[in-house]
Amino acid sequence: AFDIAEDDGGGAVDEDGTPPPQRKQLMLNYCYGHPSTTAVVFPYAPVVSYINHADDPSAANAFVRWSEKSKNDPTLWDTALDELDEPTGYGLFMEFVAKRDIAEGEEVLIDYGPEWRNAWYEHAANWKPPPGSEEYVPA
Repeated sequence: AFDIAEDDGGGAVDEDGTPPPQRKQLMLNYCYGHPSTTAVVFPYAPVVSYINHADDPSAANAFVRWSEKSKNDPTLWDTALDELDEPTGYGLFMEFVAKRDIAEGEEVLIDYGPEWRNAWYEHAANWKPPPGSEEYVPA
């Protein structure tokens, strides 16, 4: 989970001058990023949440790329992060492309990459349920 820090108006800050985390959220788990930048992209098409990681890279039956459609704005690739908060038109589009025919009912899988895979294995090996989680009931 990703820490969410909010200024509660009380002025409490951590050592680095930021407000302390107040709660967690999982949105970052659904974002796409790249090791060479701190920017992440959140895809908001409804079916994207059904695409998962292929633990074996050779099992991936799809891949993600920047759209080749005319409405994509490639000038945004070189835009500073602090300038991306200003809408410029259509923006950037990603496409999920099938590597082969995908059968009805078959799961769509992409390779998230070795960095993600290694981080997942480390997380899975070290994760401990938070206190009180035995009472948790998913929606």
